Amino acid sequence: GVLDPEEIQCLLDGLDETAPNELTVLPNGITLYPESFSQQDQKVGDPSENLRAYFQACALFRQRFLKRFGVSVEQRLQTVFDALAGGRRSNVPQGFGGVGSFAPCSFRRLTSGLGRFNDHCGNLFHAEFPKFYEKLSPLVKIHDQLSFFVVLQQAQQGGELILFDALWDHVKIRSDGDAAHLLGEDGRTYELNDPSKVRRQLINPRPGDLIIFGGGHIWHRVETVEGPRDRITLGGFLANSNDDQSIYFWT
Repeated sequence: GVLDPEEIQCLLDGLDETAPNELTVLPNGITLYPESFSQQDQKVGDPSENLRAYFQACALFRQRFLKRFGVSVEQRLQTVFDALAGGRRSNVPQGFGGVGSFAPCSFRRLTSGLGRFNDHCGNLFHAEFPKFYEKLSPLVKIHDQLSFFVVLQQAQQGGELILFDALWDHVKIRSDGDAAHLLGEDGRTYELNDPSKVRRQLINPRPGDLIIFGGGHIWHRVETVEGPRDRITLGGFLANSNDDQSIYFWT
């Protein structure tokens, strides 16, 4: 893995010590730290000021991370991504207008008995959060972005990543708002809850493992966490810069 047990424990301890007002607790059993880019499109008030405050907070998160958590996760990720980038450098992008920066990754806690990530793919976000992606697209090739995460705490039951044999190029519609019921461009329906209808690959990495997958174009989910232990990961997104000179990772 990219993190050893002692480093993982430092990260978990630091997360436990994080003030509640710094955490974003969603009603579907998901807790994020720092908050997600997607939430910026949903805020009231001046969008420019919201983004400015967001990028400044992300820059502060990066500056304080090593002292707060005892592990330079950003540097560790950068080393791995550089090795995979074919001679290009990986970087965390600056915030829009040169203000602050993105965060390199975020903690995601899925609460036992409730927490899950519903069926989605990254390309779907472009329509769901258009204002944010409109600003990001001049910098990053947002189409077919990759997803990555490192497991810090594995669920005792559930919490598996499931990749479906359903790709964005052929399947772009979630029917009637049902995340598990997709409609293909050829008229075919994809019932993601029925393994006999749609093939799937189940991935259940162990603590310290880094997973990189085509989350932009592959429909996927994380199963509901069961048992006494929450599922905790650090994750984000990965994509080429528009000039193909570097790799950007962010959350």
